[in-house]
Amino acid sequence: MEFQTNRIQVCPFTEVDRSRMIDLLTCPLFMEYSANGTLSIDEANKRFNELMSNTDGYGGKHALVLKNGGKLIGYCGLEAFILNGSQEFELGYRLTAEFRNQGLATEACEGFLYQIKSKLSNVYALVEPLNSKSINVLNKIGFRNIGVHIYMGHQCLLYKSEA
Repeated sequence: MEFQTNRIQVCPFTEVDRSRMIDLLTCPLFMEYSANGTLSIDEANKRFNELMSNTDGYGGKHALVLKNGGKLIGYCGLEAFILNGSQEFELGYRLTAEFRNQGLATEACEGFLYQIKSKLSNVYALVEPLNSKSINVLNKIGFRNIGVHIYMGHQCLLYKSEA
């Protein structure tokens, strides 16, 4: 899957993105609020391999590249997770700190949800309770808090798309 928003090109990761993504996945500020925490170089390479190969039939996680300048600034997309014994799909996104608070996460998520809206009836999101900025994004794109979920040993707020 590949598409554009007003300011972002959303596209599959390629091997060219590996170095930049390894730098990001090993950066504490980029990985803030991640259940995995900051990754080691080996863990980051493994995660990047997952990002490259994990499409789940619904697109997987995709690179977010600024249309103006071509800089890779993060990712957005879906990954499978288990909720109450069933496989569901979680919307996840992550941006570099310098590009937060500019509406880019909202723009990318809205675009991604538009692309998959006819394929999935349920889309969830997991968010750390202290991650108020991510909670704001989820509220803006029509998700609602439906409770809590333990993910990788962390208590997260569970959101569901209202679409």
